[in-house]
Amino acid sequence: MTLDDIVAVTGLSKYHFSRQFHKVVNDTPINFLTKIRIKNSLILLTKSSQSIESIAYEVGYASSNYFSKVFKKIVGITPNNYRKNTTIMPVDKLFID
Repeated sequence: MTLDDIVAVTGLSKYHFSRQFHKVVNDTPINFLTKIRIKNSLILLTKSSQSIESIAYEVGYASSNYFSKVFKKIVGITPNNYRKNTTIMPVDKLFID
């Protein structure tokens, strides 16, 4: 899902939609979507045995490598390390809201 996909549904320009979205949510549409994807991946990493690649696709990433890069940037560790040691940062304590 891209900003173009979102904007196509609304019928607004990218600029106007982004401005209005930011006013309401206090974040950009893409940052907001990224946070939702990472939150969902945290749950899948702790509660399922799916592969990282499968989880990446399920939460909306076309590449598991890119997913891992974004995940590490936000969470601070790789998805694989998060799965191995969920005591580092419990899902209910995540600060990306």
